[in-house]
Amino acid sequence: MGPAANLNPDDLSPTQVAVILANAILGTGILTLPRLLAVAMDTPDGWVPIMIGGLIVIAFASWLVKIGSRYPGQTFFDYSPTLFGVWLSRLIVGVMIVYFVCIAAYEVRVLAEVVDMFLLEQTPKSVIIITMMCVSAYLVFGGIGAISRMCGLLLPLTVLVLFFCFALSMKSFDANNLRPVLGEGVYPVLKGIWPSAMNFLGFEIMYILPGRMKHPKKAYRAVWYGIIIVVAVYSFSYIAVIGGLSTEATKTVTWPLISLIRSFEYTGILFERFDSFLMAIWIMQIYTAFMLFHYLLVSSLKVFGVRRPYGGAFAVLPVIYILAMLPRSTFAILSLFRYVEYLFLFTIGVVPALCMVMNWIRRRSQHEA
Repeated sequence: MGPAANLNPDDLSPTQVAVILANAILGTGILTLPRLLAVAMDTPDGWVPIMIGGLIVIAFASWLVKIGSRYPGQTFFDYSPTLFGVWLSRLIVGVMIVYFVCIAAYEVRVLAEVVDMFLLEQTPKSVIIITMMCVSAYLVFGGIGAISRMCGLLLPLTVLVLFFCFALSMKSFDANNLRPVLGEGVYPVLKGIWPSAMNFLGFEIMYILPGRMKHPKKAYRAVWYGIIIVVAVYSFSYIAVIGGLSTEATKTVTWPLISLIRSFEYTGILFERFDSFLMAIWIMQIYTAFMLFHYLLVSSLKVFGVRRPYGGAFAVLPVIYILAMLPRSTFAILSLFRYVEYLFLFTIGVVPALCMVMNWIRRRSQHEA
């Protein structure tokens, strides 16, 4: 038996990790980020904080990779009981689970809201949500190998269709809507960094992916590639929306990218309206983002002794469903997203800092011993 016989079929390459990471991040931000930046900044310079936010997220994702590199072949949920002890690790992971549930509920409810508004007006939102959750559970059963293969199919299609729509939107593009660059100085850019960074949610998947790689040291490269893809998509999306609608108009619509694509048509060709293409790939993309948070939830239940993913995949769905159905309006849904900011900071800031401190204490105690 050669060395290849010891390879796990679920081991990931850097390219697969980059693709999964990009899919985890791309979700509701494609539709909502231009409006959030227009409201926060009131200037057309939102592409600047998008790039700054991308660099910040690369730094934090690399931090997660560095922590995971100390425990090769293990995810955070595998080594956290060793690092923190059973009860403290359960407390920390319990807070993270609340965060994952909130984000998953937000993603699936936004999906239901947009589908109900633009595609299936007579279909109850509960039916859309339940269908999406069941399809997600089916893929989670397949493990990270099946997830990586599906992400590898969807991401190129997503990028292709999005940039095709951006190219078509040049019909209504006015470069004057993006001028003057930094006309009001740096202060509006600073106000846009936080909304930009919050739309990179999903890089928490790096708590898991380095432990599933064939060559964990290459995870840093995967982080760069995956997040650069997202920065490019978000930047072109913002430029297309502001150039086509203007900053003032963007602030008044809930889903500005959809409004932009619906604002023009090409007559005399096979397809005159292209918003259906955008909606199709966006539904697949937000499904992927929801499914990856679902996978994070199932993986995190290991800390509480749930070793069989089949039970865990279904156990969390009723909680997600109830939370997703609580908001009564689109405004309430977007407000739900604001409440998870502190949980986000805990997950990507406090937890890695605690890991570094505990690692330092363990190394010092072992050195003294």
